[in-house]
Amino acid sequence: MVLGYGGWDDVVMRALATVSADESSKLDIVWGFYKGKVPEVVRQLKPAGERFQAYEHVDMHRLLPRLRDRLLAQQGDGPNTQGLPRIQPAWLETPYRELSSQHFPPPGFQLLRAEHRVVGMSGRDDLLDDFTAWCVGSGLRIRLVTASGGVGKSRLLRELCHQRIEEGWTAGLLRKSIDHDELASIVRSGQPLMFAVDYAENWGDALVEFLREVAAYRESSTQIRIVLAARAQAEWWKTLPLQVETLWDLFEGADIVHPIEGIANVEESWTNAVESFSSHRKNTAHTIDTPPRTTLNRWMEEGILTLHTAALLAVDGDRPAPDASVEMLFDTLLRREAERYWKPKAAELVGPSVANVDEVLRTVACVGTLVGPLRSREEARAVLGRTPGLRGLDDACLDALARVFKDLYPGSDHEEFALPRVQPDRVGERLVATQLEREPSIAKVPFATDDLNLAEPALRVLGRAATWHPILVELIKTIAQDQPRILARAWVAVAADEAWAASLAPSIESTFGELELLTPDEADALLNRLPVETVALRGFAASLAARAVESLPVAEVRASAAVEARLEFGRRLGRLGTRLEAVGRRQEALSACEEAVAHFRELARWNPGEFQPDLATAVSNLAVPLFELENPERALAATLEAVTIRRTLAKRHPETFKSELAASLSNLGLLLTRLGRPKEALSPTREAVQLRRAVATPGMPTPDLALSLNALGNVLRLLAPAEDALAPMQESVAYFRELVEQRPDAFTPDLSMSLNTLGACLASSGRPKEALVALDEAAVLCRPLAQQRPDAFAPKLATILGARGSVCKSANMYAEALDAFAEGVRLVSRLSDRLPEISKRLLPALLSDVREVCQAAGLPAPEDLLPLLESLNDRSSS
Repeated sequence: MVLGYGGWDDVVMRALATVSADESSKLDIVWGFYKGKVPEVVRQLKPAGERFQAYEHVDMHRLLPRLRDRLLAQQGDGPNTQGLPRIQPAWLETPYRELSSQHFPPPGFQLLRAEHRVVGMSGRDDLLDDFTAWCVGSGLRIRLVTASGGVGKSRLLRELCHQRIEEGWTAGLLRKSIDHDELASIVRSGQPLMFAVDYAENWGDALVEFLREVAAYRESSTQIRIVLAARAQAEWWKTLPLQVETLWDLFEGADIVHPIEGIANVEESWTNAVESFSSHRKNTAHTIDTPPRTTLNRWMEEGILTLHTAALLAVDGDRPAPDASVEMLFDTLLRREAERYWKPKAAELVGPSVANVDEVLRTVACVGTLVGPLRSREEARAVLGRTPGLRGLDDACLDALARVFKDLYPGSDHEEFALPRVQPDRVGERLVATQLEREPSIAKVPFATDDLNLAEPALRVLGRAATWHPILVELIKTIAQDQPRILARAWVAVAADEAWAASLAPSIESTFGELELLTPDEADALLNRLPVETVALRGFAASLAARAVESLPVAEVRASAAVEARLEFGRRLGRLGTRLEAVGRRQEALSACEEAVAHFRELARWNPGEFQPDLATAVSNLAVPLFELENPERALAATLEAVTIRRTLAKRHPETFKSELAASLSNLGLLLTRLGRPKEALSPTREAVQLRRAVATPGMPTPDLALSLNALGNVLRLLAPAEDALAPMQESVAYFRELVEQRPDAFTPDLSMSLNTLGACLASSGRPKEALVALDEAAVLCRPLAQQRPDAFAPKLATILGARGSVCKSANMYAEALDAFAEGVRLVSRLSDRLPEISKRLLPALLSDVREVCQAAGLPAPEDLLPLLESLNDRSSS
């Protein structure tokens, strides 16, 4: 037996050739080749005849460790040290299962499903080897696999579990309910465990609960591996360490996230797929030519599923053209599936009673993909019965239509579906997109009732399909207008999980209107379930906050003796103020914050001990719009009041209120600095940093500490040598960079403004080139934010541009300075009607800078700014 042997042209090979030529020798050579057989070896050992057997595609790096573990397990020294049989609990789905023998040839969708392993894994050897090495060693480890639909995440998870099972592990795809006692028993036995969680972004609280359960075994000597798969990291992944703090460090590894890319050896992948499909189709008589490499590469760019689809079509006699797009491939597959399987099955089960059976079957498949899989026949019947194109059909007919898909695409041994989804997912999403284009009203069916179990999966499918088919965005907007109550609930349910939800939010949120169909309590509950604030979801959050206080009987609440009702009302007002401020609606924010303060003052007079914390929060929130609306003295008074209250509270309950005191001290330092009183700002700012360092977890960057360091750097820049300010500013920027990596949509604004302050510090230190690098990065980060939400971020971008222009002017880079100042003027002037106070504060200084640069360098003023410059001259002369 030749194992792990690399050469064939040395003395060993010559000896084998000599022995094989001796017909009297007792020879038995088994040779495994990594890819194809080496022709020279086959030629030299040909005299051995059947005594020489050659096997292709044998990976010794994987075979030998498995052989070793098998032999050790037989001796009692393997992974299962207690000699127990391998356990496969019901809550772990086995990675592979046989195709149903009910239909031959099998439906094409089934051949493409990863769980049937019709096409074996190819082209992923390096990735599989990496995961094999990762599995070595005791303890608990976590990894995330990401890729868009159709790239091969599910296929990889199943192959990883299959490999572990072959090595004696307990492994499989995790179901959402587990047996805790059985899990504990497996861990105690020392049996290695691999949990694969597919569609991890859909799991929500169930994933958090599972990780908390497994966290109890992180110090165990048992090997425990958790592999998650999702289309993107999104908010769910970024907040997961905060929800399972005992596993925080496990989420920080450099190799924890594995984006999957296409397979490089496209010809091998094509050949592998063609041979596998031909075998299952019993169709090996004709030769299928390999398309040009450019064509295979283009299909592979869309994912391995696209390449497999093209191969399956070719095997079935529908060879795709070299220029066929992914949409054309999926449409051909869908059309052929309907003709070869759906219609014959419908003829058998439904009979001739249904007119236009093609359209009816596509409608049923579309509904099943949107809301499925549905386990209950009654539920499937009810959903189909209210679907356009199916209304009026009797129950027996609806049951038979659902059974067409149940029989063709049966579930696993543990799950039977009355109405399954069309899978693979990308194919199902294409079906949904094309069918809804033909009949948009079908999309409203999952949202027609108040059932979140139907609306949530439907919104996921619509949103994911919209990333491939933008026409569906308009359809989602229509649903938001017509059925905002249930769509808002579904939106909140998926907002933290799906990357598309954040990207589509700005274009969708305006169609929600005031969400008048939600009760105030429902709106507030949804607001509190939103992920930690992100830029993309700010508008939606503001709408929910507004609805949460609308229609409340304000006079009755204030006169009520029910303390809980009055407390909740005040807190909702506070939340409304902060959400309105976040989208730049400062005047409305000011009104809400003032009303909240008045409300809590009244409560605090009645019971100071209970309501002082809420009063402190209310006056602290009030300071923000006050300052932005050019009332700095009132803003300072509010902030000083918050500091006084929270200092008293922190003395009594330091663990509870120390962090809140730090926040107020940091705000106080910022206000005093902006008011030109940096000496007074230094002490509270330093105290804020000290308090926040005391409560921060080592190695865990927090936005609070980063903000306080930014404030300290700004104060030191104005008081001490500018170099003294660099250390806290650089630390602040470093923290925000880490936070942006975790949650870019939430912390990019903070990083942008922190870089702006760092740029000012570098400029004051006589380092203009470095200052411009920091300011340019700040502008690059802030510019898309200003386009997305101009009221909130255009003033910030104008401030950054003003700082950049000042540095350029000091360095005699007059043309660049003029460009920066002019861009700032244009940004602010566009806001003059909506934000007059902001315009009044920023515009004169920027226009003055434009005029000074033009005069100093002899440059002509931009023509579009001449009317504004003339008005500035008029004001100056008057």
